[in-house]
Amino acid sequence: MEVRSLGYRTDLAILALEGSQVTDRGDHLVIRTPRNPDYWWGNFLLLRDLRPTPGGGWMARFAAEFPDAQHTALGLDVPDVRAVDPGELAGMTMERNAVMTATSVHAPPHPNTEAVFRTLEDDADWQQSLELTAAVYAGEPGGDAGFLVAEPDDAAIRVYRSVGFTVTEHQLSFIHQPARSLPARVTRTTLASSNDQAVPTGLTKVEVGLVKTKLLGGD
Repeated sequence: MEVRSLGYRTDLAILALEGSQVTDRGDHLVIRTPRNPDYWWGNFLLLRDLRPTPGGGWMARFAAEFPDAQHTALGLDVPDVRAVDPGELAGMTMERNAVMTATSVHAPPHPNTEAVFRTLEDDADWQQSLELTAAVYAGEPGGDAGFLVAEPDDAAIRVYRSVGFTVTEHQLSFIHQPARSLPARVTRTTLASSNDQAVPTGLTKVEVGLVKTKLLGGD
């Protein structure tokens, strides 16, 4: 299956670097992260489209691939989000994220000169990072902040626009969350700032200038 979405191509490239497995089933891909089975977007199906498939439908296919999963996660490689019915998969929530690109960036109009960015250095730093992640993303396993994303209506997208990024496409996904889950351990440097005027830094750049608009969970 050839992936059309710039966002998903980037996701898959990053996941491969992190050790995830990608299996091509012809009309969909199976993405699996054995060392972190609770990472929703490291264990999901990427679908070419939502057309009916043999085997009882996409939710049944997910259950067959991930029999022990408490979640259901389906990515949709469809370039035109207007062609998708949000209620197509009963019991699942559709998420739409903006994929942003830039050929060059510039300083924001109101730079924050007081924010401090540094690596986490000791156990106290890691503990604060874990507690902050747990509080902000309660109910979502993980908290990998090495790759910045935010929802299209989130204030963070204004920051990216202010330094030169524009929305290139939208990325669609469907999620059914477990009734209750605890954040997984945080194992990466966490990026933080005191307000939304700070220049985004620490971005993973697999395809030039790509930034997405939602914080991905998990490691």
